[in-house]
Amino acid sequence: MSESPRLSRYVSGTRQRTNILRLSTGVSTTSGSEFSLWRFLGNPGPGAIPPTGVGEIPTNATAGSLPFTNGVNNLFLELLQLSCGRGIHLCSLYERTWHNSGLNSAITTLQSVDSGVIARGDGLWLEVYTQAGGGVATTATVVYVNSLGTTGRVATVSIPASAVPAGRVLQFQLQQGDIGVSEITSFQMAGTMGGATGNLGLTVGRELAVMTSGLDGTGQRRTYFKLGGPRIYNDSCLALRMMIGTSGTMGHMMGAVGIVDAEL
Repeated sequence: MSESPRLSRYVSGTRQRTNILRLSTGVSTTSGSEFSLWRFLGNPGPGAIPPTGVGEIPTNATAGSLPFTNGVNNLFLELLQLSCGRGIHLCSLYERTWHNSGLNSAITTLQSVDSGVIARGDGLWLEVYTQAGGGVATTATVVYVNSLGTTGRVATVSIPASAVPAGRVLQFQLQQGDIGVSEITSFQMAGTMGGATGNLGLTVGRELAVMTSGLDGTGQRRTYFKLGGPRIYNDSCLALRMMIGTSGTMGHMMGAVGIVDAEL
């Protein structure tokens, strides 16, 4: 039996691969907490703290993004291979579609953002760039436009009483029924966090693949068909997050991302 035209086009596609190394630098973590690896040292180099206020739409040329060459046809994720030096963690490869910084954890008045239009914004989280708080649990809200263009929507996140270290991310709960964010209007803390005044940011992203890292360096590997062939758009900024499965000092991460350019 001859192979299908679609499979033939996939097999004949052009391929590229990026090796990943993220150094934990001795970060102490608690099981169930989530970290962005955007600022971690390694390969590629660490990302910069994003611009304040309106932020920016990062690209594959932005420092910190996993580098790749734009496609001639369509790009798809073909390989995700990850291994962590300590414990089992849940790792996410995602498209970082917009981010900002400069939000103050000690201010309870409205902080304007006015991001402008954001494409492919499935999820929203609070990202900590310098350690914040310590002693007071609180919440924060974001006013946004959803993916259908409905204005005045409100997302909420709970912030723990303990100090929140740099690199930590906290997922916002979008308003009931919403599946995405297309613009952010403002940010507001319900109360101060106590402790250190941190530099906070907002990040909007689109999940590409999620998988466990394997036990203590054994690693995991997923290819095109198990990944579901998620689309990677030209100029998109690819980055990693990690949900901690084992409390203690975070281990280093190593791995690879493979991309296929094919007429699918």
